[in-house]
Parts: sequence; structure tokens; C-alpha cells
Amino acid sequence: MKTWFENYKAKKWTQKTISRNMKTVTPVDCEQYIHDLDKTALAALKKIPLLDTICAKILSIMNDKQNAIINMSTKIHITENQLPKIYAMVESICKKIGIEMPDLYLELNREPNAYTYGTEKFTIIIHSGLIECLQDDELYAVLAHECGHIACKHGLYHTIGGMVLSGGSIGLHELANYLNTKGIAGAIAGNVVAAVDGALELAFFHWFRCSELSADRVAVICCGSADPVIETMMRLAGGTTHIDSEIDKDLFIEQASDYQQIMEKNIVNKGLEFLLTKNDTHPLLAVRAYEAQQFANSDEFKKIADEQTYKFLPQQTSPNVDEMLSSLIGGKKKL
Repeated sequence: MKTWFENYKAKKWTQKTISRNMKTVTPVDCEQYIHDLDKTALAALKKIPLLDTICAKILSIMNDKQNAIINMSTKIHITENQLPKIYAMVESICKKIGIEMPDLYLELNREPNAYTYGTEKFTIIIHSGLIECLQDDELYAVLAHECGHIACKHGLYHTIGGMVLSGGSIGLHELANYLNTKGIAGAIAGNVVAAVDGALELAFFHWFRCSELSADRVAVICCGSADPVIETMMRLAGGTTHIDSEIDKDLFIEQASDYQQIMEKNIVNKGLEFLLTKNDTHPLLAVRAYEAQQFANSDEFKKIADEQTYKFLPQQTSPNVDEMLSSLIGGKKKL
């Protein structure tokens, strides 16, 4: 397990990062960090026939009030007074990237996960399992990632994509089956609809994976380095807290680099990777760790970091902020 000193360092890092990001004057523009693959995949997605019609249908049946009722009645609403540490984390992230504070809820679920949905007013659902298995700095990275989806304007297509991939919510699958029972002409039309349905699913899956890379970049920016992001990927890959003293972040990155080389050297391996991941919404963990490290070492990140360095106004922050954060995170204020 992590030593008490390592836990203490994670808590102090989080306290410092919250305090720093709360003092941001000019938020980071999303155009500075959206991944090129994200842009390309979304452009391709928008070219899918009937997508505008499908979007209109989905938006017409969405029920934000129903979701709000479910959340308020079955989950814990995170506020300034309820789980204030998590609230302070998200508040500082929103300040850093210039977005409105989303609604936050904690859900009893042992799977270490969090997700964001919404089209205008956004909601982030945090699983209890995520809090159980991550240190404060790693949790901060995950929350920054989720807020990154909002900053990158992924919300609309993430929400629509989730309904498309959940089993035919848009009706295309049922329509294709119906047409196939209506003779030769119906069968032809049914095959066309089925092809559109299949293309739509593949396009959404591909864009989902690409959009995660942009959100990971937001986590790198908000954390000031790729380390918490990489440590989170390592944790999700199998880094249970019981072996913290034996696992090494640098070795995991080396493993991720080796994987990238294997993929780049052999087109067959690349094809196998596609077959294995074509129905996944997230890139492979080693790929995400590698991409986060590459971004942290890039000129793009250095430019963002340089522009942000001198854009803090400590005097605008309440004199009690550090004391409040210290009590929330668990550190001790020096007398």
C-alpha cells in the first residue's frame, strides 16, 4: 500500500493545484488542445447520411427532468457543503478551462468510473468505486478529464452516441428489420438502412475513442503534468492499492512505448487492434498513457503552460481559501 508520506504528498499536491487553478485569470481555449484525431473523426461523423434527422429525433425524446428526478432520488448530490473536497476540485477545474459548474452526483457503484452527459446543462456522475481506488491527485485527473468533455463540446454527440449505441434507441435497427419483411423492395431498403445503422455505430465508436484523447489532454493541462493521468491509467490497468509500493510509472510508460512501436511496425498488428477495439468507447489504457506523455512533452503544452504561468492574481482569492482547502484535503496549516 502507499505509505502515509505518499498519501500526504497526493493530498498536498491536490491542495496546491486547486488553489493555483482557482486563481486563473484567462481560461485555456479548447482550440489549443483538441486532438487532431478528435476533429477528423467528428467531421467524418457529421457526414453520415440522416445524422441531422437522427439528432433531431433523439433530442425530441430526451427527458432532462426524468434524469434529474432519478439523480436526486437515488444518488448523493455533491455541493459546496456535501462532499466539499470533490466540489472544490471540480470548481477549480471549471475555472481553469472556462466552463460552467456542472451538476455532480455520487453513485454507489464499485466499478471505478465517471461519466458526463447533457446538451446544455451538464451532469457528471462519479462512481463510489472510483473514489475507493484512486488517490486525490488521480481523482483530480479523472474529474478534469470529465470536465474536458464539456470544454471540448463533446456533450451533444456523446449523449446522442450513447443512445445510438445502447441498442437501437434511434429506431434504425427496428426499421431495417421491418423493411426486410416487405418483399424485395423492402429488403433492399432494409439493407440500406442497416448499412447506415452499422456505419453510424462504427463512426460513433471511433469518435468516442478519439474524443477521450482530447479530454485526457485537459487533465494534463489542469494537473500541470501527465503524471496523475499516467498513474490513473496504470491504476485502472491493474494497479490495486495493495501493490502501490511495487509498481513503477516509468516502467508502465516504457511498456506503453513498446506497444506503440509494435503497432507502428506491423500493419497486421494494427488491423488486429482495430478488430479488438472497433466496438470500444475508450482507447486502450497504454495508448492513453502514451498519448498523455507525448502531449506533456509537446510544444503545444509548453505554450499553454507558458501562457498560463503569469496569469494568476493571488490577491483576488479570499484569504481563507488556503485554510479551507487545507481542512478539506486533510493537510495541516502551518502556524
